[in-house]
Amino acid sequence: GTTSVADSAGNIRSRDAPFVDLKYTTFGFSFLQETVEKALREMMADDGNGKAVDDIGAYAQQEPYPCYTKDTFNVTLFLAIFVVLSWMVPSALLVKNIVYEKEQRLKELMRIMGLGDSIHFLSWALISLALNALSILIICSLLKWGEILPECDISLLLSFLFLFALASIAQSLLLSTFFSNANI
Repeated sequence: GTTSVADSAGNIRSRDAPFVDLKYTTFGFSFLQETVEKALREMMADDGNGKAVDDIGAYAQQEPYPCYTKDTFNVTLFLAIFVVLSWMVPSALLVKNIVYEKEQRLKELMRIMGLGDSIHFLSWALISLALNALSILIICSLLKWGEILPECDISLLLSFLFLFALASIAQSLLLSTFFSNANI
């Protein structure tokens, strides 16, 4: 394959390493090409009257390359997994607290007092959303003003993470119905 010699689009550095990037010159291929071209010129120009060919040599120069900054701290490749992992602990705690409340029979006591199931789950969801709102604001400010995603709009980040938090809370409420022991 040609993957070892083909240039990648993500390579933004200048091509000036002599044994890696300048193989055409360093390993003598340019000199071989110049010799072959000179022999061909002499053969083409030789018409029998002994006229000499001008001694024109090849001139090679490294092209100038603008200054660049290569960022080795690129977390955007793993940003999605970081976001998912940041919601694992709050989701696990939400499930554990709801199941613990069910295990202690507090839910039945509140039902006897007139609290409906939908209001019970809605209260847990609102409490969890209020706690997640702080982490959403911190994550968005780190991504925007921490120069990790400087071009991204803050409202897009807030809406995306807010929707992700809602989905995470809904999944935690669903998972809490499957368990009866909080330590499981």
